[in-house]
Amino acid sequence: MLKIPFHRRILPWVFVVAFIFMAPALVFYTAGYRWNSKKGVIERNGTFIIDTNPRGATIEINGKKLSDNTPVTLQNTAPGTYTLKLSKDGYHDWSKVFSIEPERVTFATDIYLWPNSEPELITEGHFNKIYTDPNYKNILLVDNLNVSSTLISIMDFKERSFTDFPTLTENLKIKNIHWDSAADEALIFTENNHTYRANISDHLLSTLPDGCYHFEQGKLIGNTNEYLIKIDTNGALTRSDKSSTVLDSYGSMQIIDIAGSKGPVLIEKADADQGFVLPGGNWQFYDVQKNYIILNDGNRWLRLQLENEPYSFTMAYADAIYPITVKRETFYLLHNNNEILTWMPNKEAELIYRQSEPLVSTSWHQDAMDIMMATEKEISMIQLDDRSGRYKTVLVNFDEIFDAIIYENEILILGTKDQKSGLWTLPLEKPSKSISPLGLLN
Repeated sequence: MLKIPFHRRILPWVFVVAFIFMAPALVFYTAGYRWNSKKGVIERNGTFIIDTNPRGATIEINGKKLSDNTPVTLQNTAPGTYTLKLSKDGYHDWSKVFSIEPERVTFATDIYLWPNSEPELITEGHFNKIYTDPNYKNILLVDNLNVSSTLISIMDFKERSFTDFPTLTENLKIKNIHWDSAADEALIFTENNHTYRANISDHLLSTLPDGCYHFEQGKLIGNTNEYLIKIDTNGALTRSDKSSTVLDSYGSMQIIDIAGSKGPVLIEKADADQGFVLPGGNWQFYDVQKNYIILNDGNRWLRLQLENEPYSFTMAYADAIYPITVKRETFYLLHNNNEILTWMPNKEAELIYRQSEPLVSTSWHQDAMDIMMATEKEISMIQLDDRSGRYKTVLVNFDEIFDAIIYENEILILGTKDQKSGLWTLPLEKPSKSISPLGLLN
């Protein structure tokens, strides 16, 4: 009988032992576990999801280019720190550091790549300020002609045409503008506490008596020292006497002056026996919604949450505020001299960006949720995502910038570039490529 060689007898056992040791490792490997040599431990990998708008961006991770473009999902990514760089022809590059954690999904999504474009001069002129209504229906331009006169114009952006209001014999320093819901009228508030009513369709400006004014359900409401003024949509004016203690009113809400109180008191007419004592100042209504009220006193802003009893409030300081609604919740972008802040419900204002010199202007991009920032020389977009710091993309440089706003998917800029002053436009998206139906036949 032949004797089986030793290597043949031992070989099956070698395979058995190898399987016993390798099978768990293979199971752990397929389940996403890896040996972390830096930590000296076995830990499970994470997932890295990357997407951009527009899609099709080239991806580099730690300097290595991936074969796939955005969007991409990288499963079984070893925990650690990664430098992500995204690039696309015709767009500014984007780069940021991300930390991948074990058994977690890290999202690098909602990343907007901004076009690398040159601004276009729409019209020459020496405009100082630019405003648009929330419906993107009207563009209002201000030209301080000299120390004693101001010209205000309404622009039809599609037609590139301008209609002037009568020239004002005042060097108008505008503090804020309120629009009615239809964007057919605007209230212009100046730094010297004068208020102008602008009728957009008739291109008329009228000076209102000193007082507090706002739009309410299509009507212009004003509280002067002596009267309550109401102007309806047809222009009919009614004037009635009011109590000297009423400082401002909005619907059923009133701000009244009570002798001996530390500050004015906010009350509801239906429950006048109870009220909320405001900090000292000349507060007036800025906006009233179902669950909150915004009050203003110069550069001080007060937000009261009405669903809390008693009311809770937060205070912020800003030269101007800009609302945005996300998932039925309204918060505000604040521009305060050299700072940009966001103001969420029931939270103190959060600093987003600060520089040593005053900022010229700020504006929301409502789709991207990025913030446009204008300094005296450049236009930038700042991402709200604060992981590893907020990323800033410089879009364009000017010789001098006076004002800038986002209008739909463009930035309108008042400034001087290449020795030309006027209104410029900078696109925030590339024009879509369309194929002519006739081209399909060729």
